[in-house]
Amino acid sequence: MTAQEFILKKQDDIDALANSVLDMAIANDCGPRGDGESCATVITLQGELGSGKTTFTKAFAKRLGITESVTSPTFVILKRYPIPESAGIPFANLIHVDAYRVEKSSEMEKIGFQNFIKTSSEKNILCIEWPEIISDILPSGRIEMKFAHIHGPKHGLVHSAPEHDESRKVTVELKV
Repeated sequence: MTAQEFILKKQDDIDALANSVLDMAIANDCGPRGDGESCATVITLQGELGSGKTTFTKAFAKRLGITESVTSPTFVILKRYPIPESAGIPFANLIHVDAYRVEKSSEMEKIGFQNFIKTSSEKNILCIEWPEIISDILPSGRIEMKFAHIHGPKHGLVHSAPEHDESRKVTVELKV
């Protein structure tokens, strides 16, 4: 698949991106494997601090029908949000991972990361911030998103939609 680029200037742009990525995730769902287990759908979110990774995840969670407040799991590393059945989406949980504070991927074993990737009972979709830190344990088939500031880096976290002078460019590509 060719990479797609999105320019994010307002909340509507972020919401449209969340819709596009969900469509891609559903279309590329790995489904049940021969051993009776399902594999998770993984979306990696790469970019500098404040480039919009968590802002995207909030919009994505909303699109999944999650009403709970979504915050960055920087200090807890991983947070699970159940997806309501009424959303009509083929996933049971959104798993939000922030690997920023992880020093080596073996630390992910302590929180049961592989259980969220390979599961026999529930289908998960994962949004992983700072995936480059744990790249050696990520599945090869995933959706990769790269966030970048168009007008140079802005410091601090993004808490709302980007303003006109804080446009972001997001490249989305399916890796097989």
